[in-house]
Amino acid sequence: RLKAAAFDADDLDRVAWDDTRDTPQFLAGDLGPVDRSAPEASAAAFLHANAGLFGFKAAPDVVPTRVVADKDGALHVFSLQTVRGVPVWGAESALHVDGSGRAYAWGGDVHPEAEAVDTAPALDARIATALAIDALGDVRLRESEGSTELPGDLPDWSPQADLVVLPHGDGYRLAYYVRVFVEAPAPA
Repeated sequence: RLKAAAFDADDLDRVAWDDTRDTPQFLAGDLGPVDRSAPEASAAAFLHANAGLFGFKAAPDVVPTRVVADKDGALHVFSLQTVRGVPVWGAESALHVDGSGRAYAWGGDVHPEAEAVDTAPALDARIATALAIDALGDVRLRESEGSTELPGDLPDWSPQADLVVLPHGDGYRLAYYVRVFVEAPAPA
């Protein structure tokens, strides 16, 4: 399984494998050099260089979400897998880089089979939101309390729908993640 790695598999100290998807969930050891001046690009380059190891036929689409520097000088670069710009639900990973610029661990979930999903939605977000609200039954939606004096001061309680690729059973589906805030019946 590790033959597709772009780094020397003999330099690994620990490997945790997801047998269901046949992909690694955690790698620890010397995973190779990383450009600390461009950590987001380096994390994407790591996944691209190791695409075969992670079960991808081509370089996966990944979007960096944040970089955290710890007190010891290590960088932790978090990324989200996407399919043609649509996030894959739960497909987050982190590349950990020491102060000398060596990747020492990677952990997360990747979904190579998600690449086959058609990302053209059959419904638009407004219809998906209306269907979700209708499915809730007799509820009163929470009203947005936006302030004209202090923009962004209060939360926006408006219903929101985001397109996602959702792992479902033994496959993947294109879906909307719909958030609706209700006043009545009282929220749990």
